[in-house]
Amino acid sequence: MINQTAYHPRRFQILVGRTLRREFELKLETMRLMKAHGQHQRPVIRAELMAREFGAMASAGIVACQRREAALAAMVQDWREWGELTFDISDTLSTKPHVDEDVFPSMDDLPRSFFVHFGVQRELAIAGGGFVDGVYVSTYPDHGPGYLQFSFVSAPNADSPVDSLGDILSVQSRAAIGFWAREEISNVVGVLGELDIDDKLRPLIFSASSCLGSAPPFPWSLKLG
Repeated sequence: MINQTAYHPRRFQILVGRTLRREFELKLETMRLMKAHGQHQRPVIRAELMAREFGAMASAGIVACQRREAALAAMVQDWREWGELTFDISDTLSTKPHVDEDVFPSMDDLPRSFFVHFGVQRELAIAGGGFVDGVYVSTYPDHGPGYLQFSFVSAPNADSPVDSLGDILSVQSRAAIGFWAREEISNVVGVLGELDIDDKLRPLIFSASSCLGSAPPFPWSLKLG
């Protein structure tokens, strides 16, 4: 199952591959049906196949998921280009109580892009299944007053289907993307400046921020990157 791959970056890449494979399979199916029913039936065939792939998802919901998935893909690409720096703090979080105040380092001490893995934490369980298991952080010290962009990401249930394009998009786009301005970084446990947030993750932003901010010491105190 997809969530048996521990770190989100690897799961994300696997699902990108599954999306490409499924799109290729649909192209073959479209060609087969066009051969049987005629080239003029292509719009009808494609519409029927897409309706099957996305099931009960409304058009607005599909567009929102695609927009969020694209924004997350950009952050994953940023993470790859800056060295795939990953910090696993799951053991620390499991043995230390979360707090409401933190000692988050200044922006000048942070790498350009990194991923923090939370692991399975009871406080981060998503209603309906799955859990928030990490966050991508990108730093922009030279953009205006400077800000951090965050993308809290999630792992699905072990039995979550990832066969159709709709299934994959639902899993791939479950994220909460936002920012904190430079003057807010000293305390990340607070209100996330909203960019694009999956409604199922919205209730967990405070707890996820607490996980990020209350688990020192981090290796980034060494000014890695």
